[in-house]
Amino acid sequence: ILFEQRDYDEPLPPQSFSVIVAVESLAHSPNLSHTLQVLANALQKGGILLIVEDVLAPWVSDTRAQDLAHALGKPSLKTYDQWTTVTTS
Repeated sequence: ILFEQRDYDEPLPPQSFSVIVAVESLAHSPNLSHTLQVLANALQKGGILLIVEDVLAPWVSDTRAQDLAHALGKPSLKTYDQWTTVTTS
């Protein structure tokens, strides 16, 4: 098992990983589409990209999102639509 921590602007060798895990990090990417392409290119054929983010389903109301964020001790939580709008623009 090899663990690496990388910057979003840093290229990864093509087809070099069987599994890539991104934990609560992609929401901070300055260009989500580019970052996902870099990660996909770095996967070996049949590889797995596992993404874990604090992103809520689109149907969660703003009030419920604030309640959940407070309960989890987070400053805020965004729905999927809010997250993708912010990270892909």
